[in-house]
Amino acid sequence: MFKWSKEFEVDNEDINEQHKNLFELGNDIFKSNYKDCKPLVMAMFKYARIHFMLEEEYMKEINFEGLEEHKKVHALMIHKLNKVTENQITNKFEFEEVQKLIWVWITQHIMKKDKEYIIKKEK
Repeated sequence: MFKWSKEFEVDNEDINEQHKNLFELGNDIFKSNYKDCKPLVMAMFKYARIHFMLEEEYMKEINFEGLEEHKKVHALMIHKLNKVTENQITNKFEFEEVQKLIWVWITQHIMKKDKEYIIKKEK
């Protein structure tokens, strides 16, 4: 489902490794079913919190001008993941909503938004 490639790399190896791990967690969630995805979603939530913190520290170090907006996006994702982990995933519809959330996060955020701080840094 999610396949890492060099096009997703940023100029920070730690962040690249974290993104690779998030891709793997996303793939694990997509391969699971609603009966056994809860621990995977919890793992994604815990890992995302750490990743966002480290990514925001990096953006601060490079004086990324979009940091505050990026932090808001991170906070929203944490809120959504938190709501998912608070609730039981008891049916296929809820599971599909979790998958959609993960899909949007990886395809829209990691693959696109996170590239912005690299583009801005190069200018």
